[in-house]
Amino acid sequence: MKKICVFCGASVPKDKRFIEDAQKLGDWIGKNNHRLIYGAGNTGLMGEVAQAVLKHHNNIIGITTHQIASFEAPIDGLNTEYVDTIQTRKERMIEKSDVFVALAGGIGTIDEVSDVMVQQQIGLHSKPVIFTNTKNYYAPFDAWLKQLQNEGLISDRTKSRLNYTLAGDIEEVIQILEK
Repeated sequence: MKKICVFCGASVPKDKRFIEDAQKLGDWIGKNNHRLIYGAGNTGLMGEVAQAVLKHHNNIIGITTHQIASFEAPIDGLNTEYVDTIQTRKERMIEKSDVFVALAGGIGTIDEVSDVMVQQQIGLHSKPVIFTNTKNYYAPFDAWLKQLQNEGLISDRTKSRLNYTLAGDIEEVIQILEK
């Protein structure tokens, strides 16, 4: 069983392809009896992933703060862990996970992914991050990372420690997870 952390938005995106990605990933996680670790929300893409997993099992760990839960309520009946700070929330998600998948999301999603990559950079772990690049969503982020490398702002040592993949679509994400 893999422990898969999914970072994604709590908002409902305009493009339905992002919703379909969340549903397909959650369905695959559920069908294959993997554990979902996520931010505990029941709205937006977070809710879509969790609801798709729940169709198969409830091996889900949601991690949130009381403040966030006041506007992104957790799904009833899930194993929900409440922590005091957003930083602790990210640390717990990272600790409990084997791999990270970034679906479409906003500032919070980038913050979460950045924490994982900083931990890779300083050698705390090498757990992989898979970016779901539907509609070239993460292409600008990938280009920015490459620009940092080109400008010498990421050392060769750091570059060698970053463990991320830009997957073209959700099907490629699933293929990577199946390995």
